[in-house]
Amino acid sequence: FRYVVTGDPLPEVQWLKGSFHIQPSGFCITVNNPDGSGFINLKSVRQEHSDVYTCKASNQYGEASCTAELLVFREVMLSDGGNYTCEVLNESGCESCSIKVTVKGLVSVEAVRGSVAVLECEISGSAPFEVTWKKNKKRLSADKKFRIVSQGCLSSLEIHSFESADVGEYECVVSNEVGKVSDVLLAVYDIIMTNPVISEPPIFSKRVESATAVLQLNAPHN
Repeated sequence: FRYVVTGDPLPEVQWLKGSFHIQPSGFCITVNNPDGSGFINLKSVRQEHSDVYTCKASNQYGEASCTAELLVFREVMLSDGGNYTCEVLNESGCESCSIKVTVKGLVSVEAVRGSVAVLECEISGSAPFEVTWKKNKKRLSADKKFRIVSQGCLSSLEIHSFESADVGEYECVVSNEVGKVSDVLLAVYDIIMTNPVISEPPIFSKRVESATAVLQLNAPHN
């Protein structure tokens, strides 16, 4: 949060979170400049830092303050999907509108070593589309390893001669003249060997045909 104050003498500035005064710390840095400007910097904010923050300026003649509300939302989860309704009500009546929110989780895909792994991305919206595929945030280019095929509302990424180095998160980025949407859709996380090693029972090089046992008896002397 930034501020600018004026006054003679220059007011002293204090920050409050709710009704508690904020002290500078590793989490919170406050800067007060000689020209009356300054700011408070909150690092690595979490949900518990949501609150009303107040900037209070005061000198010997009085004080003034302004507030701002900080809202920190948690990460969206699959359970957050559903229908959300906004309802407005007054003495004359009621109006509402609804929207459906769909939260997609990461899809896990198994690939066979040495085979061609195919990842698919369904697209909806106004064509034409520009489709880009990324692996671990890095853009992929079509070559002998990767082949990108886009037909209508479906884009696919073919990974040829799949190997351990191909394991990772793959992202499909779609854009048109209106905007761009990006989502991590698929994670290739496992490798299945095409030639698994099967344990076999031991094999003797020569069959046992006969055996002789010697019994030794030690008797005490009378």
